[in-house]
Amino acid sequence: MWDVEPIVYMPVEVKERELAARVLMARALAERGIASVIGFGEAVTRGAAFWSAGIYLIKGLNAVQKRTATRIRAHGHRLIALDEEAFGVADSNYMAKDIDPEIAPLVDLVFGQGEIQRTTLVEKRGFVPEKVLVTGNPRADLFRTPLREEVEARATKIRTRIGRFVLVNTNTGAVNSSWGSEDRYRGILAEIGWFDPRDPEGVALVDEHLRHDRENFQAVIALLRTLASKDPDIPVIVRPHPTERAETWQELVRDLPSVQIVHDTEPTAWLVAADLVVVTGCTTGLEAFMLGTPVLSMIENPAGLRFPEFFAANKVTVVAASSAKAAALVSRHWNRLTDLGEIDLSRRQEALQSYIQSSGSKLAVDQIAEVLRGNLTARSSKNLHFAPIIDADFDDILKKNVKRVKWDKAKFSVSEVRALVERFDRHLGQRPVVTVRDLAWSTFLLKPT
Repeated sequence: MWDVEPIVYMPVEVKERELAARVLMARALAERGIASVIGFGEAVTRGAAFWSAGIYLIKGLNAVQKRTATRIRAHGHRLIALDEEAFGVADSNYMAKDIDPEIAPLVDLVFGQGEIQRTTLVEKRGFVPEKVLVTGNPRADLFRTPLREEVEARATKIRTRIGRFVLVNTNTGAVNSSWGSEDRYRGILAEIGWFDPRDPEGVALVDEHLRHDRENFQAVIALLRTLASKDPDIPVIVRPHPTERAETWQELVRDLPSVQIVHDTEPTAWLVAADLVVVTGCTTGLEAFMLGTPVLSMIENPAGLRFPEFFAANKVTVVAASSAKAAALVSRHWNRLTDLGEIDLSRRQEALQSYIQSSGSKLAVDQIAEVLRGNLTARSSKNLHFAPIIDADFDDILKKNVKRVKWDKAKFSVSEVRALVERFDRHLGQRPVVTVRDLAWSTFLLKPT
């Protein structure tokens, strides 16, 4: 049993990708008497030194997360992990690159998304099998009934406003990075332990990764221009990856009236609303497939590249090997000459289940919450006198250390959190189980009612 307070700390680094799933998990925890703190990643991570010992969720297993985990454990907290970087990955070797070889002893439990991830953790990174539980990923819960009903409702509003459209999700954060230059991006990859700059094989893989991104970046531009020229009646919406500079895309499509840019939005409803989703191997292609939307993955110049084989999206979607072929397929699907959603569907559905467990009677969040409740001593967070406060000293630390780019990607409001809680209450058909308290710095305490 874990002799810590019944509270789970959940940092958020990218609001669009993480917030809804974290709030859903907080709600499942509250049903079992466990409180949560959800908030801006820097605030929640540094809060380990200030707040009562509880359970910390880390979102990955790379070298940066290992350093974070070391600090958090020093303050008496228990560590659990999801590996969000594994969500869209199909290849075990590639998945292992995002796992620090020394992090296993620091983590009490990993909640894995599927058997490929579990095998990778045990066989390639030395995790004790009993510490890796396959539950699925909370992000996938948002695609399942009954929560899918809410997504459909939001998608209907988008369709009513816009009509039919093709959604292009870009994934070229290496060459159009909000962090700045390619050199800075390389530095980030080295920092998280993704490659060793002294290792020629690692450097070669990064070079290939950047070439892959450059070619896909140019391919998306070519696709947009081809469609605007040959099929100007097809409305196209481009949704840049959260790590990209949306301004770059706005400038590139300035002279294309059939193309719009949408950013800083939670993607799920857009994926459902689209007539067709076009990706370049990114995770949104996998998500769109799980949501039942036809998906086309465009891979420019795939010959000799390892990267197309790494991504799960390329295993469960129809693939076009050039922007010209992609444009032709988009046109055929739009004009209902081909249904890309039906091509080789049964094989693609079977492949999905090996990457992400997304079926069964229980949501991933419920499985995770039950495991955590079973590991905690019998304390009630309803009577918890714990009150995490971001005081003047803590506030000063954050002001000195928070980078603007991190803040812009992760900040959110109490009204956004409450809206998500109310949405889940409504669609799960249960009474309210959570109260929300604002702690400052886009950080919130969610306690059982």
